[in-house]
Amino acid sequence: MRRILFAVTPLLFISAVSAQQRADDPLGPLAACFKGSEFRVGSRDRLPATMKWRMVETAEGQAKISMADGYRLMIYSDGTAPAVNLKLERSEEGRLDEDRAAVVGQFRYLAARDEGKTVTYTEGELGTLEHLALRKAKLDSPGPASIETLIQKRTNTVATVYLLNNAPEKGMEWFDAFRTRFLAKLSGCIEKQ
Repeated sequence: MRRILFAVTPLLFISAVSAQQRADDPLGPLAACFKGSEFRVGSRDRLPATMKWRMVETAEGQAKISMADGYRLMIYSDGTAPAVNLKLERSEEGRLDEDRAAVVGQFRYLAARDEGKTVTYTEGELGTLEHLALRKAKLDSPGPASIETLIQKRTNTVATVYLLNNAPEKGMEWFDAFRTRFLAKLSGCIEKQ
């Protein structure tokens, strides 16, 4: 038992140190914005300082999205399974337009690949934020029921929301209401940054 503790302790220390190598934490308050709400954060992981990019698939091939900082939050509502997988990211200074183009390219690629059979893609605004959405028409298949991205240019913030299909028995009306409440809470937090 002692050997296991000694082996695990350095790994925990290394993980904590790598996530804290940044001088500041501009997304920290945003990652904490769900306290006291109907949405419960089950896990909150900050990206390692060494992780600077993520790749997405577009019709033109792989595209890079910069990540100056970021968090991954698993969020629960009224069950034991996570309801939302939330990625909060800060684009590198001067790269938001390129990052936005990559996200739009990814959403359009996924929608085109589906050929309009099960998902719809929309671009619009939610308050002062740009809002991209890729939504399933029904809750009858596995995977996320909806992928939503909110972009705030003023702070270079990109929030990608994977609304999980973990309660299909509740129906689409319940899911739409849940999505609306979650996006209202998140967009309000982003706008306060």
